[in-house]
Formats: sequence, C-alpha cells, structure tokens
Amino acid sequence: MAEALASRGADFQLHYSGRAPQEMAFVNDLRRHLPNRCRFYFSQAQAPTRLDVSALLGNASADTVIYVCGPTRLIDTVRQTARRFGIAEQRVQFESFI
Repeated sequence: MAEALASRGADFQLHYSGRAPQEMAFVNDLRRHLPNRCRFYFSQAQAPTRLDVSALLGNASADTVIYVCGPTRLIDTVRQTARRFGIAEQRVQFESFI
C-alpha cells in the first residue's frame, strides 16, 4: 500500500510498531525506499519507543483517512481515540491480524 501511494504521489505517513525490527516485515525495504514517510516504534529495543496514538490523531487534518492493521488492542485503541477526537468512523479503516 505504501509503495502504491508513493507511486501516485499521495501525501501519507506510515507509522509501524512492533517488538523489534528483526521481527517485523519490510522494515529494511521501507527504510530504504520511503525513509521520509515512515516512523518506526520498537518496544523491545535498547531505547524503546512507543506509538503515541493520541498525539498522532490529535494532529490529523480534517481530511485524513486512517488505515490501521494489526492486533485487536491496537485497532481498538486507534478507533476509540479517533472517536474521542471526533474523527468520523468512515475515516478509520482497519484490518485485524488474528
């Protein structure tokens, strides 16, 4: 999806969260091909970083469409936070990895 958006010249950001880069698909490719579009968060790194969903959605423009995929807990957090910020449900698309 990121490559398709980039090839169309779309404005987007990819926020990718996981335990460690070696456990996450496509990290090296994304770093190499889309370095200015991707932010990575690693919970089990030497210097752990966490995705701050509230900060991210709180700064989203009125026309931002949010795509979230991953575990149920992440999806629920994004959907609940979006509701709290008044982001319309149709602007939050999701896919669960069970």
